[in-house]
Amino acid sequence: MEDVEETKTGKEEERKKHKTKKRFWVLIDLSILFFFFSLLLYRPMRYSRPEPIETNEVSTYWTHELMPEIYNGAQRQVPFEIAIKQEEINEAVASSGWPKFSDGFSFFAPEVFFERGRIILIGTARLKEVEFIITVAGRPVINENGLLNLHITKAKVGAVPVTIISKIVARKMYTKQLSEIEIDTDDWSVKILGSLLNDEPFEPIFDAEDKKVRIIKVDIGKGELRIGFEPVSEPGG
Repeated sequence: MEDVEETKTGKEEERKKHKTKKRFWVLIDLSILFFFFSLLLYRPMRYSRPEPIETNEVSTYWTHELMPEIYNGAQRQVPFEIAIKQEEINEAVASSGWPKFSDGFSFFAPEVFFERGRIILIGTARLKEVEFIITVAGRPVINENGLLNLHITKAKVGAVPVTIISKIVARKMYTKQLSEIEIDTDDWSVKILGSLLNDEPFEPIFDAEDKKVRIIKVDIGKGELRIGFEPVSEPGG
């Protein structure tokens, strides 16, 4: 009888140990899950989540400052530079009409940061009732052939790196767009999308009314972006 009682006691202790061990691993799993979601919901301290500027007009920064500066530089037909301040670009971005919608997502409250050698965009994405902070860092590069590429160097959801995944998804989106709709490959917005989504460099030449200019340099410092241009001669000119 004593042996039977000892066996029962041993089995009971084993069950208790098993339950305790199971509770321990469930607690660990929940802690990891909570930590992961905390990382997903992380919000960078510098992100101010700016309010959109309600307007039906194009930002006066584009129309009254930036474009006239480029036009005047092009008319002189010599190399020139323009400087874009972080505050100026954010004011223009805030008045660009937000939120933007795509496939059940909405994106709003974008904020741009200029750091040494890179541009960072931080904004809020909403899926149903859950909001995530998206951070994308890019580096404009002009290669040896004079082609410009807007190379994405980092992408994060909250504090979770998703650079590789985001590039795969971006390429699929770009390929799908190309197959479904007719695209004007000379359109600058299409060139920029191809560069951002598919790492496709493009010739950075555009019209400044009756003149053409080429981007030859992009320098990014703390709070400021400087772009260098040179005139493009017309054939036979």
